Formats: sequence, C-alpha cells, structure tokens
Amino acid sequence: MAVSIAQEYRQLDRNSLAGEPHAYARLRRAIQHSIRSGSLAPGNALPSERELCRQLALSRVTVRKAIGGLVEDGVLVQRHGAGTFVAERIVKSFSRLTGFTDDLRARGLKPRVEFLERGVGEVTPEEAMALNLSPGARVIRLRRLRFAGDKPLALEHTVVPQSVLPDPRAIKLSLYDALDAIGCRPTRALQRLRAVGLDSDQAGCGRIHYVPVPRRCLRFRRRTAKRTLTGHPMTANSLPAAEQTAMYREAREAADAVARQLTRNEAAVARLAARLRATPPRFVATSARGSSDHAATFAKYVFETQLGCATMSASPSISSVYDTPLHLEGALYLAISQSGKSPDLVRQAEHARQSGAHVVAMVNVEDSPLAAVADDVVPLCAGPETSVAATKSYICALSAIVHIASAWKQDGALRAALAGVPAALRDTWNLDWSPLVDGLADARNLFVVGRGLGLGAAQEAALKLKETCGLHAEAFSAAEVRHGPMAIVGPGFPVLFFTQDDDTTSGTLELAREFRERGAHVWIAGADPSVDGLPVYATAHPACAPIVTIANFYRAANALALRRGRNPDMPPHLRKVTETV
Repeated sequence: MAVSIAQEYRQLDRNSLAGEPHAYARLRRAIQHSIRSGSLAPGNALPSERELCRQLALSRVTVRKAIGGLVEDGVLVQRHGAGTFVAERIVKSFSRLTGFTDDLRARGLKPRVEFLERGVGEVTPEEAMALNLSPGARVIRLRRLRFAGDKPLALEHTVVPQSVLPDPRAIKLSLYDALDAIGCRPTRALQRLRAVGLDSDQAGCGRIHYVPVPRRCLRFRRRTAKRTLTGHPMTANSLPAAEQTAMYREAREAADAVARQLTRNEAAVARLAARLRATPPRFVATSARGSSDHAATFAKYVFETQLGCATMSASPSISSVYDTPLHLEGALYLAISQSGKSPDLVRQAEHARQSGAHVVAMVNVEDSPLAAVADDVVPLCAGPETSVAATKSYICALSAIVHIASAWKQDGALRAALAGVPAALRDTWNLDWSPLVDGLADARNLFVVGRGLGLGAAQEAALKLKETCGLHAEAFSAAEVRHGPMAIVGPGFPVLFFTQDDDTTSGTLELAREFRERGAHVWIAGADPSVDGLPVYATAHPACAPIVTIANFYRAANALALRRGRNPDMPPHLRKVTETV
C-alpha cells in the first residue's frame, strides 16, 4: 500500500509544474488515486506518518495536512492508538430524501410509532454543534419506537430546532410529513451507520425490553438540512434573532468583563510594571494566534508609541516546527491566548523562558498549560465564552494591554481613560451601524483599513467577516494598501476604515476620500462626519478607541451574519479551541 501511494505521488511530483504545485495537495491526490484504483480498499490502514515522511522525503507537517484534509472530507478515519484507515462508505442516490415511514411504505409494510418522549427543551452543547444552533436555543426532542406492523425495528431519537417546527404535537406518524406540511422538508442529509450493542436502558425502553442483550444492531446517525435558494443549508426561520446569539450576548458583556478585569488585576499589573521599570526589557516579543494575534498587533503600537519599546511578533512555528531557539535574553515575552492550550504557543513560551525572557501569559483560562509555564499571569477575566467567534475575550486582551502599558509608564491620563472604557462600551452598544450591514449584505469582497493603534482592530474585523459572515475581507494598514492592493479599488468596491484621534487620522481620511472619488463604497468608523460615517463613542485617549470601536463592529457583524443566512455562533469547519503545532 505504501508502494502504491509512493508511486502515485512520484507520478504527480513529476507533473507538478503543469498540475498541483503544493506537496501536501499532491500527496492528498495520490492517496485518493490509490483508493479509486483499488490499491487501498475500505478498511485498509495507511502507512504511519513517519513511514510516509521517510518514503516520500516530506515533512511531518506536510503529511499531516494531506491526511487531515481527507479525514475532514470523510475519505479517511483516524482511530486513537490504531492509526489512519480508508473509510467504509455506503452511498445511496436519492431523487427525494426519504424517512423511515416512506421507506417502510415503499416496501409494502405498515409503519407505526409509539412516542416515548415528545417535548421541548434547551439545546445541549453537542446538539448545538451538530445543528449549528446558538447556546440556549430551544429544540424539540422525540424518542420513538418505530414498528413495521407489530414488529419493533428501531429506537429513534430526534432533535429538531423549535424555530423550524414550533409544536412537537404536529408530529404524528412521520416527522418528514410534518416538515413537508410547513415547507421545510429536508432536501439533503449526511448519514453514518455502524454496528453497536444495545445497553440495558435501550433494551428496556418501552416495548423493546424483550430484545436479548447484548443484541447487535445498526446505529444510523442522520443530519438533515433544507438548502435555500442562496445556497445556505438552513432556512431563515431556523436562524436565531440577533439578540439571541451567544456572539451578541458575549460582546455586550464586554463592558462588565473589562470593569471586572481592571479591579481584579490591579495588584498583579502593578507588580509586573514595577519589575519592568526596575529591569527594563531590551524589547517585547509577542506570540499569539487568530484574534489574539490581532491583540498582539495592538500591543506593538501601544508599547512602541507609549513607551518607545521595540515590539516584534515571534512566530510560534519557529519553536514548534523548526525547533530553532530564539535569542530572547532580557526580553519581555507576551503570550496571548484565550484558552492557553495550543501546543505551539506553550512550547515557544517554554523556549522563551529557557532563553532568559520574562514570560507573561495573558489568558482567559487561568489554569491552562500556557499559564503554567509563565513567570507572570495576567488573567483576561472575560468569563465563559461559548460562541466560536471570540469577542469579549479579544476586548479584554486589549484592555489588559493598555492596563500594563499605563502602569509601566505610570501614565495617569492613560489610566483614567482606561477606567472610562466600561462606560464607553455600554454607551456605544446601541449606536447605529445599520448602513454597514445594509451595504455588505450582498458583498463578496472587502478591504478593512486601519493604521497604527487601529490596525489590530482592522485585522480582527476582517477575520470576523470571513469567519461569521462568509465574506472575503482583507485587512491593510492605510500605508500598505497604497503599495499594490489599492489597484483593485474601483466603483462599488466596499472599504471599511477604522480611525482613532491621533496623528494617523488625516492620512487615513485622505485615503478614504481618494477611494470615494473612485466610486468605492466607503464607511469610516470613528472620525468621519459624512453620511457613511459609523458612530463611535469618544474616548479620552486614542489607545482606548479601538477597544470601543471593535465592540460596535461585533454587533454589526452579528447582524450581518444573520442577514446573509449564517449563524455567527457556529461558523462552518471551525471549533472554539484551535490547537496548532
């Protein structure tokens, strides 16, 4: 089998200039070709990652990326402690998706049902993930014993969003018939089956008590959806209201979270600041991923503008993949992570401490592995965050950075401005950003532009638009966008600007005017009095402005995601905690 994969890969490798140039993609295609040709049959084990690396002279990262993509597509399955295998698959083509009742009738049998449970409750975390629902959503739960005549055939557990089917009593014999009656019959499904044994509770349920235990049976797990005309796999009725999403609730909680953080962290930040003044670091190095990395961009501009301390971003892969030690003696090493669990961040923090850096972990989970390897911990104090999209934890990261800088510098004006941020977050929450939501409802591409202290917020906004709204957005500084990217800005092209009241404002507004003159659709958050200006509550210091502005943006992004037919709490293919190596 390894020989077959190697042969396929080398053939593709020889043709790579005319075909796929990436090694991981060629390996992925080689495995697929081996499966289609029969060289790898369903259930066959793949060679180990180490063996594939040796035979093909590829890195472990390349092999993992190829295999991971095929696992996500369902072509391969990974079993803990056993290895990677070709997935067993049964494919059935449907012109119309049918349910249990339809299938029995098609076979000339008489379907019958006994309800063991039929009610409404709050969605569980597992159900929310499977059905793309927000935490706290209401669902209908059915537990039914299904018969063909008098013969019991199946014990069925069903969960349906109550927003799709409000009344569980509408379900009589067939769930699909009930959904058909309201125009929501499923049109597509993903179904998996495997052999299992009935446990004693299942065997004793209703009239199934006479089935011998353990009796082997087949477990069918089907997830269905109705695809809309826009291509989104849910109906408008299945989406929560804007105020019901976890993203909305958690972003709104940021004001209380920041107030809590400033009070709780006062002593810890004062101790850290005293150490930094007594032993000034040679420079600051930051390490982070995703939204936390955008907070690190903000930290760069805060520490450099307020303290004159050079700040650089340290790539976690230098330690975790390349295993190359960095010379960080005398540096302040700032690791930012909501979960504090990602192995690459933890490993690099360990290396930084070993090299002589003072490691500070800014984490929401205080007993995390990252916190355990740090010299000091500055808790984010955001509280539980269940939406996949980080909101209040990002805002709390920004406020913690300003807290550290103001104490380190002993800047009373900055400290006072930061103390006013919770009130500003509350006052700004209900400001109207609906022009942005309306303007981006049908957009396909977007630039988000900021500069200096506002660049991190622009990066965060671009990520959230991709993540929650399915909108391709790219972030640029107002300087860098002139070096090539602005060539594609023309009539109708949308551009969102983030501004703060500092020395970057005039240049950023000048660029916005230039884009408007080209016919671009421009919105400016914070400093523009024009008709397309987006209101933001003023802060007493420009370093605090991005903390407030991004909260306004989160509320707008939540509304935009729903307008575009997406649940912002459950972006496709993403998880709340991402662990990279």
